[in-house]
Amino acid sequence: MSKLENILWNVLGGILAGLALIGLERLYRYLRAWKFRSFFGVDESYFIIYTLYNAPTCPKNDSECKLLFGKTSRKNAGSKVGSGINLHQVASIASTKGVGYLVEAFSRNMRKAPNIAADVDTNVMVKMNISFVAVGGKTNYKSSDLLNNPSNVFLHFEGNKIICPVSKEIIAKLEGAKPGDDIGLIVKIHPDANPERTWICCAGFGITGTVGTTYYLSRKWRKLKKYAGRGQFGCVLSCPSISEEDTKLMRIVMQRKNPKLDWIRSWRARRDGIEVTLV
Repeated sequence: MSKLENILWNVLGGILAGLALIGLERLYRYLRAWKFRSFFGVDESYFIIYTLYNAPTCPKNDSECKLLFGKTSRKNAGSKVGSGINLHQVASIASTKGVGYLVEAFSRNMRKAPNIAADVDTNVMVKMNISFVAVGGKTNYKSSDLLNNPSNVFLHFEGNKIICPVSKEIIAKLEGAKPGDDIGLIVKIHPDANPERTWICCAGFGITGTVGTTYYLSRKWRKLKKYAGRGQFGCVLSCPSISEEDTKLMRIVMQRKNPKLDWIRSWRARRDGIEVTLV
């Protein structure tokens, strides 16, 4: 073999190796996106829905009243002390942080950002034939739709408790949390009227629980998939006030399918120190 032929074969080998690496990378991305879709049930028009609150209103007889939402001044920030803006609707920090975590997860795994909408948006408020993740509890209209849907046989808020709506068993109590910490839930269902859609709710009794559950869903959805597969479920999480990174799965409520599969799924969860309830 001549020197020129040897160089050509080396070049060809390098090109083939590069193409193989590109192919493997694309395969890895495809498999990662497929696993993500199999858990979230991602549609072409998937929504992340946050809670929007109405701002307080001025007294009717006070025509000069202005409700200014102030901004704390910062050195070299260009804003003066006492400056602000008059808003009609506001979102909580739980909503903004939760949406941020979820958008990051969708972008990383799907390379496509989902639609983001407020629960009061007419495009989503009354629509049931959509897939979504709702951030927030009963104050979020879409979370309320999920929790009250007949397919939700897993978890529901009742006062300062989280119960199983079928058995009425108390799954968790807020009093059981450490001072300053919170308890949250994640529920995933396929609504009865539109079973091809996927509804997910992340909520806590307070801000800490809502942020903690959205963080857990966005970063550790593979763990939930290991226990529940593609199916419906509800789970309770302990959400420390120090950091959402320390959020821990305490209990998972899953739907019965068949004895062998139920045993395997339950064994996986109990092996990791998680309580299991089958409904």
